[in-house]
Amino acid sequence: MHHRSADLPVIRLEPGEDTALARAVEAGVYATHLLAEHGPDSRLERAAEAGRQASDRLWWAGSRIAAHLAHQVATTQRLPVDDLLQDAYVALTESVLRYDHARGMRFSSFVYQSVTQALVEAYRHRPGTLPPSRGDRWAASLAANERNRLALLGTSVTLAEAARAVGVSTTAAARGAMTTVSLGTEWADDLSVEADDDPMGCGTDFLALLHPTHAHILAARHGIGRPMRTLVQLATEMHHSPSTIARWERAALAEARTLLSAERMTMSRPEPVSRARRSGASSAASPAR
Repeated sequence: MHHRSADLPVIRLEPGEDTALARAVEAGVYATHLLAEHGPDSRLERAAEAGRQASDRLWWAGSRIAAHLAHQVATTQRLPVDDLLQDAYVALTESVLRYDHARGMRFSSFVYQSVTQALVEAYRHRPGTLPPSRGDRWAASLAANERNRLALLGTSVTLAEAARAVGVSTTAAARGAMTTVSLGTEWADDLSVEADDDPMGCGTDFLALLHPTHAHILAARHGIGRPMRTLVQLATEMHHSPSTIARWERAALAEARTLLSAERMTMSRPEPVSRARRSGASSAASPAR
């Protein structure tokens, strides 16, 4: 099952078609239930068959997204692509049944969010997952430094663009920039902050892990590395309607929440400290807050 997204059929849903298909799936599921309870009925059989066809069309429409994400994670995390494809397709199948058209989210966005979350969980809970190598960390460091240098000059670039600029692997830089945080680790979150600490780039490098369009929208809407833009300004810049930008922004926020909820960020974390060191650092810091 070594499917590449390019090998899968291209099925583009027309505006509103995902809603119609989702309703057909719902009707088909209910019709199947009634057939099992009350026996044969030609109208119910037609509704059940229409539901199966709608389900198949939705599945194939989302298959390229699922395959693309599985290959992307397999390359970045050095995991078997067949295992991730299986996880991605299972998540896609569940998405077809769970898709709620009344929420206003497009089916493609829902699939992207659901499959991404499933792959994140598969990576986090996979035994023997390889940690980033020293080479990965080195590539990430060079890319981050270049990104911050350009930001000081007023130019906003992604981590991947910075990696290409300094001649290192974009995959290695993304892999080296990620940190999996244990929930049992205690962080030195109350250490004093020095006046000359440079916050440039801290806490926003996770944007490099988002879909490029989502990262661009969040950076523009929140003024990250560039001037803040209103929906109307960003719509003009990206040549789309404000309603489309608003919908993409909601999808971007959902993707960011999914990524951050898995305790995976690209920002550097402070070293874990013992309770004794932590209490000593607190007493030596500025007056209590």
